Amino acid sequence: MSKSKIQPLGERVVVKPITKKEEASASGIILPESDTKERTQLGEVVSVGTLDKAEVSVGDKVLFSEYGYDTVEVDDEEYYVIKEDKLLAIIK
Repeated sequence: MSKSKIQPLGERVVVKPITKKEEASASGIILPESDTKERTQLGEVVSVGTLDKAEVSVGDKVLFSEYGYDTVEVDDEEYYVIKEDKLLAIIK
């Protein structure tokens, strides 16, 4: 995994969303095209802010709240900047 060009501040993390299509291909299930355009609530942490006791690390797969993140685009890639308290779970 390449190092993120985004360094979040404070209690924020940068998450690369895992698309429905990527989820489907990993499980071997193919979804209709209309289903793959929906936003997901699953992503991979690519950068962590300046948290004293961060509960997540780069590379963690996380589930996050449907609302409460900012979308940014860097080098034609979409990322979500999310406050750590909006992360719901780490997927193991």
